[in-house]
Amino acid sequence: MNQTVPLLDGVHAVVTGGASGIGAAIVRKMSEAGASVAAWDVKPPEASTFSGLDRAVEFVEADITDPQSVSAALEATESLIGPVHSLINNAGVTRDRLVRDMSFDEWDTVLNVNLKGAFVTTKIVTPGMVERKSGTIVNISSLGGKVGTVGQANYCASKAGLVGLTKSTAKEFARFGIRVNAIQPGLIDTPMTAALRPDIYDKKLQEVPLRRAGRPDEIGDGCVFLASNMSSYITGVVLEIGGGRNI
Repeated sequence: MNQTVPLLDGVHAVVTGGASGIGAAIVRKMSEAGASVAAWDVKPPEASTFSGLDRAVEFVEADITDPQSVSAALEATESLIGPVHSLINNAGVTRDRLVRDMSFDEWDTVLNVNLKGAFVTTKIVTPGMVERKSGTIVNISSLGGKVGTVGQANYCASKAGLVGLTKSTAKEFARFGIRVNAIQPGLIDTPMTAALRPDIYDKKLQEVPLRRAGRPDEIGDGCVFLASNMSSYITGVVLEIGGGRNI
């Protein structure tokens, strides 16, 4: 009887913002697909977050806006799981406010975490990938970065910036066998969307042709695909996982 080899068998992966929310779902999906995963975050996960998995998930404390913290996290990760083959830049924050009311600090905080953070991790993790002539990077953007959202100018600007970062680095690193892609999630069931006013949530749901919100694990499935050899001829692509929203 033939046994199917997991898609990410032998892959060592890092997921930033991996201790909770969509990041934790990505970690679980990649682990279930055979990867050894390190979840980078500023706070550790709840004890039950990664229960039931066949392999342990390593937590590594990291402030992705700080190059020294990221360098230390990479060193710790390599000692725990080995050289990093796949980087998922998922970490993100929001500071929602209309532009006229938004403080400079609220703008800077979101751009620093969501966009600068992805640049920092990419810059520090890729030298090893370049040396090995292989690797994958997936940047978690947002459909907000495509169409904009009232009250989220900082967030949408950062997520649009991730698309530009994705396409530029895909061209830069292609000759080293490194593929860089992005995912733009749409309306996903998370604590953030659960906190929306019911009328606002319903309005957003009506924009989704599939008539349901997505699940965090469906974003994880996209990451597994883009980190695996099933996408070996795909780079510089922005994959929308949004149930057809805003097509």
